[in-house]
Amino acid sequence: MHYIHPLSAFQQDSLRHQATQIMAVRLNRAEPPLRKEVVEYMLDVGSSMWSVEKSKANYCRLVDVLSCVFLVYKWLDDICMWTSPVLSVLMHVLFFIFVYNPQMILIFVLVYVIVIGVWKYRSRSRHPPHMDIKLSYGDRSNGDELDEEFDSFPSSKHGDVLKMRYDRLRSVGSRMQTMLGDLATQGERVQNLITWRDPRATAMFLGVCFVLAVVLYVVPVKWGFLHFPLPFEPAALHRSYTTTESMAPKDRKPHVCRNPDLIRGVGKYSRSKMYHKRGLWAIKAKNGGAFPKHEKKAAAAAAPAEKPPKFYPADDVKKPLVNKRKARPTKLRASITPGTVLIILAGRFKGKRVVFLKQLTSGLLLVTGPFKINGVPLRRVNQSYVIATSTKVDISGVNVEKFDDKYFGKKVEKKKKGEGEFFEAEKEEKNTLPQDKKDDQKNVDAALIASIEAVPDLKSYLGARFSLKAGMKPHELVF
Repeated sequence: MHYIHPLSAFQQDSLRHQATQIMAVRLNRAEPPLRKEVVEYMLDVGSSMWSVEKSKANYCRLVDVLSCVFLVYKWLDDICMWTSPVLSVLMHVLFFIFVYNPQMILIFVLVYVIVIGVWKYRSRSRHPPHMDIKLSYGDRSNGDELDEEFDSFPSSKHGDVLKMRYDRLRSVGSRMQTMLGDLATQGERVQNLITWRDPRATAMFLGVCFVLAVVLYVVPVKWGFLHFPLPFEPAALHRSYTTTESMAPKDRKPHVCRNPDLIRGVGKYSRSKMYHKRGLWAIKAKNGGAFPKHEKKAAAAAAPAEKPPKFYPADDVKKPLVNKRKARPTKLRASITPGTVLIILAGRFKGKRVVFLKQLTSGLLLVTGPFKINGVPLRRVNQSYVIATSTKVDISGVNVEKFDDKYFGKKVEKKKKGEGEFFEAEKEEKNTLPQDKKDDQKNVDAALIASIEAVPDLKSYLGARFSLKAGMKPHELVF
């Protein structure tokens, strides 16, 4: 509601007074208690009240801020009056430079501000900012002003008319006092940018001035529609402007159709009229009564197999991506050779020791337990999931030529269900291994077991499962 019906100045003062009274009552009950005068001083209740002392102090602050303007005016007047001939000559030379290069005016102002800031660095305050005891000008006040300073509000003077006028004067003066104080504060903030009162703010301001001076010197400036050239223009900058001008759009005549449409699909001229209008008769007469035929280039691109549709499909149709990757044979690890004993790390036979027979075309390893020793049949394993040991088995008597990737493929048979069988529960048939694969397993195991039994303790080594126990360090194991 305060945006539509804002509070008046009297209402704001009333709310501020009530809030002060509530805070004073609460703090009076605290430990240690605070008196009402202390709370009002802490809350700065009388900051907007009229005071001759505050008005004089704000006036002096404003005069101090605006004194630099009067100093510049006096300095220019001395130059015009030739008080110092050397300074007047230098300023006239500088004036002609500014006339020739107007973009140097802002650069010179920024450099001048930097010089003033660096010069005042010597006279900066060596201690943190503190309260100025002479800010209120209390040493210049008289008894009558002090009596007004400590007078209450409303005034305690006698006389209704005097009291009314006095209070009205103080109400108007309080607003003027606040406005002057705010104006003086903003002026002091600008002035303190080069006085090193706040070292960080002054350093940042001088740095920004330096960057702006460099940028304005390098980059040409356009004042309205006039462009004043720089005394020094880099070649790269000139080249960039030339490229920009060449890339600008050129004025072209609009394309006019030779046979404009009277209505959609019906042209103004007939086909025979366009034959003469386009000059096809001249081309035909030049080539002996026939149009010239050009031989097709041998390296012409082949026409697409399918013509693209005229309209976009209603649904998103995913097109298969073209796979240009060429299949490369998987490189076998150097530690894995035919007959090497491997340790399987994942899957159903995790921890089992198997014998490596050969690498298949797909890159997978053909291994076996043998099945009679540790229950691992002929199967394919990825070499990423095995550990190669230093134990070797002689597999020269094992024939593995018939084993390839197709040998391990599963045959999928599609079963058609009738109407009666659709609603009946089917009994799941147990998958059984074909007899020919069982015979192949027996033949491989027979040749391997003969070689394994020839080596002492090798059969029990293959039958034991590998596992880590407490205290074993995997990075220090030697397989």
